[in-house]
Amino acid sequence: MSDTFLTPPGLLYVSGPMTGFPDFNRPAFNEARDYLQAKGFSVIIPGDDETYSISERLVWKVEEKQLNAYMFRDFLHILTANAVAVLPGWTESTGSRAEVLVAQRIGIPVVWAHNLMHTHLVVGTVAMPGVSA
Repeated sequence: MSDTFLTPPGLLYVSGPMTGFPDFNRPAFNEARDYLQAKGFSVIIPGDDETYSISERLVWKVEEKQLNAYMFRDFLHILTANAVAVLPGWTESTGSRAEVLVAQRIGIPVVWAHNLMHTHLVVGTVAMPGVSA
């Protein structure tokens, strides 16, 4: 595992599990964004401009057609980021795993959001289980 040095200002895309979590895990994403912005980073989190139907909010799952549109938009956000910061549980999320794979394949560092929030911004990169970059 190599170290990645990230210093503000930089653009971070926060990736993590959403489906099945109350409020699509918004509290965890908001906490990461607020802390990282206070450190001087610019932060993009998925779902900021999304609206959900009543049925989607009942089960905390987005309809497939809409999910595909959101994922396409999120991949475009990743292309502009200096790094992707992952939240706990990212390996259990199909969308987050796809985001990490895209970032790794095009050379964008993927780091633990928790480490950025609780260390001095020197973090080891994460690896996708079973996939080499």
